[in-house]
Amino acid sequence: MGSGLQIDVIDRLSDLEAHRDNWKWVHAHDPTALVQHQWFWQHNWASQCEGSWCVLAARRGDEYVAYLPLVVEGMTRPARRVQLGGSPLGVSTAFLCTATEDRRAVIRRMMQLIWRRLGVSVIKCHDVTGSDINLFGRPLLPLSRRVDWSTGLAVSRIPLPGSWEDYRMQHLGTTSRVSLKRKMKGLAHARHVEANPENLHAFTDVLLSLWQERWGSQPESYLKEIRSLFARAYEEGYLKLDVLFDDDTPIAAQAGFLDEKNGTYHCFLAPYALSHSRQSPGRVIMGLTIRWAIDSGFRTFSFGRGGEVYKDSFGAESVSQYDISIRRRSFGANRIRNLLIGRSLDERGFVVD
Repeated sequence: MGSGLQIDVIDRLSDLEAHRDNWKWVHAHDPTALVQHQWFWQHNWASQCEGSWCVLAARRGDEYVAYLPLVVEGMTRPARRVQLGGSPLGVSTAFLCTATEDRRAVIRRMMQLIWRRLGVSVIKCHDVTGSDINLFGRPLLPLSRRVDWSTGLAVSRIPLPGSWEDYRMQHLGTTSRVSLKRKMKGLAHARHVEANPENLHAFTDVLLSLWQERWGSQPESYLKEIRSLFARAYEEGYLKLDVLFDDDTPIAAQAGFLDEKNGTYHCFLAPYALSHSRQSPGRVIMGLTIRWAIDSGFRTFSFGRGGEVYKDSFGAESVSQYDISIRRRSFGANRIRNLLIGRSLDERGFVVD
């Protein structure tokens, strides 16, 4: 229940760093938590975020039991908006809550604080799973709010069997099975090399170079965030980064995050060299990684967001996610009320009663 629950607002990196151990404890005790909700991922987001951010931290006494990252869009009221969930590099809303707490009661208290202390007109939440849609939806909000939701980008994933051969026979159609076998045989001479501490940065640059060759140049701020995320994830033991070489030429690369808690490999990027497209090095390195995940005991292979056709050829299933917007029905009336009761802004932009 929400009784006795206190919500702290963390908006300084030094204060967030002090929550490292608490965050990890909450993550370990949240059965729904993903690797993207880990401390290293969210701290990297906060340290790289170019906008205004904060984290809501729920506690009972001195024990923290829940965290919710926020991005504040727009610095002036009443046009201010809040985006729930932290890093856009993740695949779901980064709300953490221990199993002993009522998730709905905690998020209700956090929503109330957002409306009261942040002069917002809209709360947005992307990549909400079906099991959590009611957590942020109409049942938890006063009738004075309007809730709209729409289907977002689905997440594609494969439930992995116990062996590579079972995967080939159970998840691949005849055409895909024959094609993948032929492509992997055609590149059997290629070197499949896993990143180590000495070559991590070089392999990261290879992957980002191949990615931009395929999809065009990306903002340096975005590349910087990815480089930093990879370095932190590797240090914590959550990153697997591989490069496929034809002689000394990198022809494909794949980066993924290891979620051993949930038995899931999360594919992040898997670009390939356009000059070698006829050999399908992207499909080959994907097949090699799926086989590695099976051999390593992972139960799920996640391709991340998006419904690209190649994912279907690997036998992926789509899991729907949703985008939610929660709006005030009449912000003008609330603004007048705020003026009448004499609210003011403190030095951080929060509304003070």
